[in-house]
Amino acid sequence: MVLVFRIHYIETGDIVRILIGSLIILAVVSAALAWVVFYPPARDKALIGLSHLMAAPYRGDVRSHVYGPEPRHKLDVYPAAPSAASADKPIILFYYGGGWRMGDKPFYYFVGAALAAQGYDVVIPEYRLYPQVQFAGFMADAKRAYDWVWQEMAKESGRDIVVMGHSAGAHIAALLAYGETYRPDDAPAPSAFVGLAGPYAFNPKEWPSTQSIFADVANADLARPVHFVDDASPPSLMFHGEKDDVVKLWNQEQLSEVLAQHGVTHQSVVLSDTGHYKILFSFARPLLGQMQVRAQIEDFLSASHSSGDWRSASKGN
Repeated sequence: MVLVFRIHYIETGDIVRILIGSLIILAVVSAALAWVVFYPPARDKALIGLSHLMAAPYRGDVRSHVYGPEPRHKLDVYPAAPSAASADKPIILFYYGGGWRMGDKPFYYFVGAALAAQGYDVVIPEYRLYPQVQFAGFMADAKRAYDWVWQEMAKESGRDIVVMGHSAGAHIAALLAYGETYRPDDAPAPSAFVGLAGPYAFNPKEWPSTQSIFADVANADLARPVHFVDDASPPSLMFHGEKDDVVKLWNQEQLSEVLAQHGVTHQSVVLSDTGHYKILFSFARPLLGQMQVRAQIEDFLSASHSSGDWRSASKGN
């Protein structure tokens, strides 16, 4: 009886120790998560670390530059990987999303790395956000960043600029691509546009979530990329997730219809089993190799630039 009692006592003690240890681990993990969530500097460092962890293999020296007088007038340049670089490849200017309310360029390291690894010089700018500015403010920043890329990277070499973005960033990039008024006077139009889950056709003055952001726009059409498409618009490649509940698919469908009406070279890709954020993470591992979004961008840009059709069009827009 004594032996049985001791065995039972030891087993019970082990269980107690395991439970106590588990509770301690849970408390530490919970505290760490709370620290990350509620302490912004820790949260940002965690997101930046995650962005690097998910990124495609890339060893380029990312450099930050100032493109204007405001604190958020900064951009990061990702040099093309030497093994894939080519003088014929355009510069990709990528505008991140965030509902025009949030976002920081270091969070998108995985996007810059994925495209730079394919041989593109990539630029990711910050821009001012609501409530600091409204529509006119962040579009002025987008224009200023475009001008910096033209003056500092493209003008002397004669290289082309492709504008690209996700969500709100795709909306900004599309306005730059199609709306001459949003580009610098002496800079040429982009040679192509690549959009991911962009709200190209919605009326921002009718949606409660965007009314205040676009309150400075007298006419809603001035903030709708579909309004600016014409015969001289650049080749366009758009991706949208079939299951996107944030930005509805009809935005891309309407843009595709207008591009077709004007005879503009374009591709409209609908990704099955994909939502609003999965489409962005197609540039991160492990989705990078599974979804092939980057490969489709490479094929489209190679085809549109080798054809030369965009050159005469961009001069007239």
